[in-house]
Amino acid sequence: MVERPALGLIVVAVFIGTIIDVPPVFAPTAESFLTIEGANVLTDDDEHEISLIVEGLLIPTNGTEGAFGYGILTGDGDSILVTHTHRGVLDSEDQSSIEDPMWHNHLVKLGDVEQCGEHQGVIDITWQSPGEVSINNDSASVSDIPTDEFEG
Repeated sequence: MVERPALGLIVVAVFIGTIIDVPPVFAPTAESFLTIEGANVLTDDDEHEISLIVEGLLIPTNGTEGAFGYGILTGDGDSILVTHTHRGVLDSEDQSSIEDPMWHNHLVKLGDVEQCGEHQGVIDITWQSPGEVSINNDSASVSDIPTDEFEG
């Protein structure tokens, strides 16, 4: 049983799972879905909802841009809710196969990892995909994020 930390105070971060080799003249266009222009966080006693607006371009939903996603760091700084897409790794109950680039979530627990030195590293990640991801043009929403404990 993984204890679900409170998402009370959250900081929004972006991560990239692959590096795209794009000529500089095209770089701003190719990477603008990685730039977050705004974020909204709604909370109540039963669940949280997070909406991210990116810079201009549509957020890819078919796996053509490789592995990438968005992370929401919890207020205590020891967990991240990650919403992402990728092919080649079957790591979620929501994916139908190893080649399914379906957007899905993970709760990632951070802690001391020798190889990370003074920085935190991943010590646990859920197979379960808490919450629901919705991609609509230049916005990503994660809703129905549980606030209690869940199996992972």
